[in-house]
Amino acid sequence: MIKIQEEASFPSSIYTRNTFLRSLVVDCNYGTYPKIVLSKLVDQLTCLRSLSLNKCSIEEIPLEINKLIHLRYLDLSENNNIEKLPDTLCEFYNLQILDISWCGALRKLPQGIGNLINLRHLLNWGINNIRYMPKSLQQLTGLRILLLFVIKLENLIDAENVKGIGFNNKENLRDLDVDFEGSMNEVHDDEELLEYLPPLGNLPSLEILLVVGMKSVKRVDNEFLGIESDAISSSTSIIAFPKLKFLSFWRMEEWEEWNYDITNRVGDISVMPSLKTLEISGCPKLTSLPNHLRQMSTLKKEFYNCPLHDE
Repeated sequence: MIKIQEEASFPSSIYTRNTFLRSLVVDCNYGTYPKIVLSKLVDQLTCLRSLSLNKCSIEEIPLEINKLIHLRYLDLSENNNIEKLPDTLCEFYNLQILDISWCGALRKLPQGIGNLINLRHLLNWGINNIRYMPKSLQQLTGLRILLLFVIKLENLIDAENVKGIGFNNKENLRDLDVDFEGSMNEVHDDEELLEYLPPLGNLPSLEILLVVGMKSVKRVDNEFLGIESDAISSSTSIIAFPKLKFLSFWRMEEWEEWNYDITNRVGDISVMPSLKTLEISGCPKLTSLPNHLRQMSTLKKEFYNCPLHDE
């Protein structure tokens, strides 16, 4: 670990004495953020497997960062001045963990992020200026944790960017936050926008799901489960959200009805059999839950600013 305090400069000896360094953590003392010359670092420390630059006041990631070809862990979190990530970052074919949490100025992810074929964890909580996720995200078949899936639809062009993103191949995805905050609800009908949302109920490993800011949705039904109309009449057994343990809805002011049309199915259907906690906040018009959730005696229910306290 390199710890830099006050106005100290980055030690040049790190480049000359540690050519084969495998892991580097830079600690900038949580209050003073000296400017770090990343281009020199990536030139000299090409054997790095792990690099942490948390809270280092980085303004720009150099294109030459792709020289760190062995990198498996990269922490860029809480660098509030980074506005974009270079496309060359997508050449980290060995990268398994990318942490860009709380990079508040970040406006978009590289279109080629799907090239990070070994990525397991994309830690992106708090990147609130991101408008949408690149379509290439669906190529990350080994992804296990995606903390934030952003859909901020401000015009029809943005809608097309979201349409086509599929999660059917995300067999290992466990943690997902779908954020609709900031969408222009006076222009769009959020119920129509649901058609752009991937069938989340089909994710076999999903354990945590948060849905935020769908302010004009009035009804949630089979589409949320990922059950198509033709599947309703089939004899195939279906489990929607088979491993989901925590489900949360925030700030859905017009939400009135939550129900599923599954009573006439020929086959068996099970919905959220592993659910442990249901959290609903800021949904003042929602008055009842689906029957199967009401009948789950072991389900922990937490309601805030909604008339569901007696459920």
